[in-house]
Order: sequence, then C-alpha cells, then structure tokens
Amino acid sequence: MSLNRKTDVIFGKDDLENIFKLEKFPVFMGCMENMNSHDDLYKDFVVDISRSSGIVQVRNLIELEILYDSDHSSGTIGKIWHDHHKAFAKFIETKTKPLKVFEIGGLHGILSKYYNDENEISSWTIVEPNPIPVEGCPAKFIKCFFGNDFELNVEFDAYVHSHTFEHIYNPMEFAKKLSDFIPENKDLYFSIPNIEEMVKRKYTNAINFEHTFFLTRELAIYIMESNGFRLIECKDFMDDHSIFYHFKKQKKSSMEATIFENKYSYNKKLMEDWFSHHTSEAKNLVEIINRNDTDVFLFGAHIFSQTLLNFGLDESYIDCILDNDTNKHGKRLYGTDLVVKSPEIIRDIIKPIIILRAGVYNKEIREQILSINPSAVVV
Repeated sequence: MSLNRKTDVIFGKDDLENIFKLEKFPVFMGCMENMNSHDDLYKDFVVDISRSSGIVQVRNLIELEILYDSDHSSGTIGKIWHDHHKAFAKFIETKTKPLKVFEIGGLHGILSKYYNDENEISSWTIVEPNPIPVEGCPAKFIKCFFGNDFELNVEFDAYVHSHTFEHIYNPMEFAKKLSDFIPENKDLYFSIPNIEEMVKRKYTNAINFEHTFFLTRELAIYIMESNGFRLIECKDFMDDHSIFYHFKKQKKSSMEATIFENKYSYNKKLMEDWFSHHTSEAKNLVEIINRNDTDVFLFGAHIFSQTLLNFGLDESYIDCILDNDTNKHGKRLYGTDLVVKSPEIIRDIIKPIIILRAGVYNKEIREQILSINPSAVVV
C-alpha cells in the first residue's frame, strides 16, 4: 500500500532522524459514501529530518491510486481560494501575458477560467489524471500524470502549476522533467502553500500524507535553480497562504551552482513545537467539552479534523462534522464514523460549540458560523 523514504528526498543522504510519529493515520483526506469505517486504510504518520540538510519529510508514502482515490474539493470552496486563483492569474498576466498555456495538475481548471476571463487565450492545456472541470472552463484536458514518460510535441508561451509541487514524491525528479520538457527562455509560473508559515502558526494542514516534505521558499528556489531555471520573481499571496513564483528556463551553459543552507536545528524545533502544540490542543479541547453541556461540532471534513482526532480528540464527543461543500453532505469523513452536514444545522441550537482549526480559513469560517448562530461558541 505504501512506499518508505529511507534517505533525504533532496540530497539522498542516509542520515534521517525521527521527529515524531502518529500511529494509524487515515490515508485519505476526503469523504466516503460508504458508511462502514472498517474498510478504511491507515498508515503510521512518521516525520523525519536529515541531519546534513535539515530537510523535513514524511517517511511513509501512500500509493497515488489510494491517496487520490476521489476528489476532496481542495482549492474550490471558499472566497480565499477563489481570491488565490484570481491573484495567481493576474500575476501570470502582468508578467508576460501568455496566450498559449500548459498547466500541470489543474484538476478543476479554475485558474484557466479566471485567466481567460481577462485574457482571450488561444489555448490552455491541462495534464491531470482525474479532471473535474468547472462550468465555463476553457481548457483542454489530457487525462494522465505528468511523469517521466509524458511527451507532447507542442510549444507553449508559458508553463504553470498551482499547489502541485508540494504533492510530488520526488521533487528533484519532477524539476528535472520540467527542465527537459520546457524549452529554453520559456516562462514557468507556479504557486505553492507557504508551508513554513503554516507550521509556525501551527496549522493542521501543513504537513501530511499529501504534503510530504517541508517545501520552504528557499528550498523551492534551490530545486528549480539546480535544474536550469532562473528566478525572476516570487511574491506572497497573503502572509500565510501561498507563494507565487516566476522562473525562466536557462540555457545549460548559463546554469550556475546554487547553495542550500542547512537549517537542521531551526526546522527540527519548528516541527517539535508543531507536534507538542497539537498534543496540548487535543487535551484542552476535551477539557472545554467536558465543562459544557451542549452540542459539539467539528468544522472541516478534511485534514483539519483528521489531525485533531488523531492527536487525541475523541470523536465520541462530536455530534457531526460541518462543511460548506455540498458534495460532502451526508457522507462520512474518512477514518471516522462522523457524518458531514451543512453548517446551517446549528442555526437553532443554543450555544453550540464549534471546534475550528482550519488555518488561514479560520476568520472566514468563524464569521460565517456567527452569522448563522450568534450564540455559537467557536473554539
């Protein structure tokens, strides 16, 4: 069912040191129509660090067919995500305004839609193993993975991927494939989550079975520069959400050696603090629940809730999971017996407790909850 990393994912050094382990973590972040949790699969969530480079990575990898068995709607629900896609489209437009674009992993084609709303593109091609295009998506999909055997004899103005890099199991191999695939002097744009800031702020969705290595700002630049790309610009979207990058493919003769700083002590402490924080959080939440006699709900049918539950928040305390995605309503959060329902169900409940740990989306969701029920206690 899984693969094990035994060496540093970037430099290949055999000097990994364990930071922490969560036993029997669910291997899928989404929801299931099947209400029998006995069929769910689990794997120990183990995080290691390389002593020579400071690279943090997940040890046990899940087979892609299981990990991405079905869509879990990441990047499609909520104002912030749509603001991200619009801002990234504008970032691409203002740099070079490409009219012929190739995108890797553009599941729903939302980026192409927002870009096309402001620019009449001639073509937008997306390579994606499980395409679910939104209404009005102008892109043409090629249904497959962008692997080493992928070939396409077409040249584009620009090459793009958004929130894809952090999901790659072998980032150096992926960057080399990009380097071989993209012609010299062509532009590459990508967006990645600001994982370092997410870890600092103790967000539950920072590192997991999908985000399997600590992809910092510096590491992303190192990987790309090591594979023949020159950084033109990087720009933050919000201070804790994403980082936009613009690279240009260089001639091999102009490639320069790059240096990567070892941040072993810094990264190890970040991850240890992240782990201890969530251990304490789970205990504190149980104490809050025990002090109050009211209905308790957990917001987010995703990794947010799975993480809290696996740190010790007993699901027997929870009435159900709340989520805004109507496609999840009536289904079961994988790895639990908890059913997903609309936030609207709390409207007439007196002082319901809503456990909210959705990272950058907390403010947006908190405002929504209180608009539905001003007496709700959001913790």
